[in-house]
Order: sequence, then C-alpha cells, then structure tokens
Amino acid sequence: MSIMDKKEALKILEALADGCSPITGELIEDDHIMNNRDVIWALQYAITAIKQSAQTSPEMEIDKKAIKAAINLLEQNKLKPTANRLAGLLLGTRKFRTKVIQSDPLYGQYRKRFTKGQLLDFLEHYLVAHKYKVYSPNQDEPWKLNPFFTQSLFNNLSDRAMDQLKQKVKAIGIVKTENLNVHIIQARKRYYRSHEPWSEVEMELLTKAMQYTNDLELLSECFGRSKNAIEVCGLKKLYEQQMQMETQKSDP
Repeated sequence: MSIMDKKEALKILEALADGCSPITGELIEDDHIMNNRDVIWALQYAITAIKQSAQTSPEMEIDKKAIKAAINLLEQNKLKPTANRLAGLLLGTRKFRTKVIQSDPLYGQYRKRFTKGQLLDFLEHYLVAHKYKVYSPNQDEPWKLNPFFTQSLFNNLSDRAMDQLKQKVKAIGIVKTENLNVHIIQARKRYYRSHEPWSEVEMELLTKAMQYTNDLELLSECFGRSKNAIEVCGLKKLYEQQMQMETQKSDP
C-alpha cells in the first residue's frame, strides 16, 4: 500500500469512526453496524496502525499563530484544547455546531491540505513542546469509563414492570416528526424513537430503569431507541449524578 493509499484509507476510516459516510458526509443512523462500539474501537485501532506505519513527520507547514488562535477560540467557548478538538476545528468537522466557531476563519482552514491523522500527530507534538496540558480522550469524555453496561448482566425487572415502562415511554409521544431525512426514517422502522430529543420524563424513566437492569437489549426494546443511544445517555446521566454527589460532599 502506497503512502497516498494510506492517506485515502485514513480519510475513510476516520469518517466512519466519526459516524459519517465517507462518500456523502451524512451521519450514519444510530442502529447501523458502523455505530457498534466494538466496530468503532476496531476502526480506531486500524487508524492508529496506519498512522504509525506511515511514520508521519510532525514537521508540517502549519501556521503557529493559527494554532494559538485555535486554542484561544476553544478556550473562549469553554472547551479544553485537545489535539482531537483542534484537528476537528482546523478540518471543519461537524462536531462543532456553534455559529461562533463555524463562522471563524480557522474553521476548516486545513480541510483540503491534511488528514485528521496528520494533524493529530502534529498537534500532539505541538501541545507537548509548548507545555500545554494534554488531555486524554477519557478526560474529554470521562463518562465513558463507567463499566455499568459492560459489567455482569443483571435484570430485576418483572414482565409487568417492563410492560408498564413501555406504556409510559409511548405515552411521552414523538416531537420530531417534520423534515426527517431518509436515515432517520429508516432508523425509525426499527427504533421508533430514534433521533428523538430526550425529555426530562424519559430521562427519569431511564434512570429508574437502570436501577433494576443493565441489559441494553431490553432497555432498547422498552425505550424504542438503539443500544448505542441508551448507553451514551445512561452513562452521561450516571456521571452527572456522580459529580453532583461529589459536589455535595465537598460543600461545607
């Protein structure tokens, strides 16, 4: 495989790992196999292996002032300046949805010049060399460290309790019904609440249900959402509760 082939492979793998189609740039629906956690980890492994074999040099022609400005832009928007976020900003990825960032001249400035892998290598060297605090992915998303859904499977919900839960979820109704793209329409054929905003009532139901089970298959069936959507929302809620408890303990 040539260096050019590796660059193309990186572009495709990184797009898939970000949950986007490498052909159209559209988001991949929640229930697609490419959003499976093990598949994403495998993609990240392949990306790392290709980057290492390519031996990308950190000596790239990138304006140092642009990097400093990008760091300042992230910090002004209360975002930690990680190499991953800086690369996403300079490449113009869709993870940034605020108009302040998307309208900045730095957004997407290096989109056609470098791959994400190349920028990550360079930016990681840059942050270390200039003594910036380097944040790991787990520091960016610490909620992912919770083993709740990967520990031994448990389920203490009775059949009656599951039926009641399904009825309560259905009673919430569907808010997002207009201007649905084809991916959401297809996803809702399997998960009728796919891409639906989480309401406080639904969050309370999930939080309570997780006290009795960590069975993602069962929760997916009860809430009409993909297992990935349940896992992400559930772990974030657990992390939020943990932080609240720690704050209460530290308060005099």
